[in-house]
Amino acid sequence: MSTPSPLSLQNKSQEVKRVLVLGERLVAANHYAAEEIKVKSAEVKGQWEGLMTLVDEREALLTLTISFFDRQQKVSSEHTTCTAYRGGGVIFVPQHFCSLPCPGLTICCIIFVVA
Repeated sequence: MSTPSPLSLQNKSQEVKRVLVLGERLVAANHYAAEEIKVKSAEVKGQWEGLMTLVDEREALLTLTISFFDRQQKVSSEHTTCTAYRGGGVIFVPQHFCSLPCPGLTICCIIFVVA
């Protein structure tokens, strides 16, 4: 499923506004189905606002996803610069974890274990 382009959404937004304005004009002109038009107009408006809310939420999630992967790529490209020793094995810890305070655990930073 493809994401609609902003231009496509803008065009649809203009169409929705035109439909709502037409509905208001028909109601103001005492159209014989004025009550039905009011109900349908409210439904269209509510559905459109709901769609725009979902689009905004999706955009925010995509922004967070991009940020996460950018950060993950940066972290994975950093060299390990500190080590911890545990039972004769060596545990290599990414550089950004080396300066974190240990919360009182016996072994604080077990991130990557190298045999």
